[in-house]
Amino acid sequence: MSCAQPVTNETAALTLDADWVVTMAGPPIRKGRVVVEDGRVAAVGPAGEVRARGEHRRLGEAILMPGLINAHCHLELSAYHGALPPGDLWRWLGQLVMLRLRPDAAARERAAIPAAVRSMLETGTTCVGDISRSDWLPGLLEGQPIRKVCYIELISGAMSPPANMAQLRQRLGALRADDPLLTRAISPHAPYTVTREDLVACAALAAQADLPLAIHLAETVEEIEWLRRGTGRIQQWHAHLFQDPPRSPSCGATEYVLASGICRGRSALIHMNHADDWRRLAEISAQDRPAVVYCPRSHAFFDHAAHPFRGMLEAGIAVAIGTDSAASHGHDESHPLSVLEELCWLYRHQPDILPETLLRMGTVHGAAALGLADQIGRIAIGYQADLASFEMPRSDLPDPLTGLLETPLPPSFTCVAGQVTCAAHPDKTLSHNPDRIPIPPK
Repeated sequence: MSCAQPVTNETAALTLDADWVVTMAGPPIRKGRVVVEDGRVAAVGPAGEVRARGEHRRLGEAILMPGLINAHCHLELSAYHGALPPGDLWRWLGQLVMLRLRPDAAARERAAIPAAVRSMLETGTTCVGDISRSDWLPGLLEGQPIRKVCYIELISGAMSPPANMAQLRQRLGALRADDPLLTRAISPHAPYTVTREDLVACAALAAQADLPLAIHLAETVEEIEWLRRGTGRIQQWHAHLFQDPPRSPSCGATEYVLASGICRGRSALIHMNHADDWRRLAEISAQDRPAVVYCPRSHAFFDHAAHPFRGMLEAGIAVAIGTDSAASHGHDESHPLSVLEELCWLYRHQPDILPETLLRMGTVHGAAALGLADQIGRIAIGYQADLASFEMPRSDLPDPLTGLLETPLPPSFTCVAGQVTCAAHPDKTLSHNPDRIPIPPK
């Protein structure tokens, strides 16, 4: 697979034929056709019923589907793939901070971004929701041919900006408004690092400016203890690092953020690993209900208890897939930012889940989590032409989605806003960063 700058003229028509077209807006189409014009889907249906226009690509024994969506990622940590051992999140966090304080850390982090983006495109991911506090990262992403929702992260009273709402607004204003592939967004980091006043202000800003919002929530059992009782590891952490730390609300995680105003259709609750009151979400109208983002392999990396995502799905809550950072993936995971690998991992560990449900988590629900449900995640007329094509491992499979999850293959190409960004290459080894940083001493 080779990736480069887009090679297709945005206004040119493109016709794609495949043995299977999986629209995520209806049943898979056998011998299907998709027509793209001006970067959007202009027509979709059986090849015999849809007139071809422009350049015509016959993909053969392949699945053509919406590009996969990585609903939660910290791209600035891509340089640390495999650098830290799995286990306790708080110990991992301390070691990560040590790595990021090294003199060459900033240069390493910048250098890793192009390869990180390329690895996502090479595994069929066409959109990423990135959360960052680094002022340089959105600028690097602006030149990359992937759709991105850039969440600017706020930590109240932090030593570096954004540390307050004024700095958050300033950082948002600095993002380019003319990049069609970039969506501005905000992220109050977590309840234990953002004051209630700032949470309320973030929710108000997101509603006023119609910005997507994401918050890390209920990631650890320690967070739940602090939220409900104000005690434990986080309380001790506050005493050492915060001059004026957030106060415990003495309630559950879901209850707290909903009371803060984070309750709208363009919001996402990241992780929710240990939320003991997540059913509160099912009581909210579907149009206002935040999505949940689950990062399966990172969840396993930190040895969290079983995630309640299945119950959430059954309750009608949109659960999207994220990868978290490459730093929470081990050496053995060569594609740490691959949504397809996340879905295949889930399919191996919970094979009773319907393949269509898993693919919905990686497409439709991902679009909802990023506030782009009316633009991406489906192949439907008027939607952005963010597409991925995967060769079928066998031609006799009655269900194309099962084949995709049982034998994952690199896509034959990925297409973002109608522009082909990756094309098949004889060498199917996917890219990752070989220049990993060693584990710091304890």
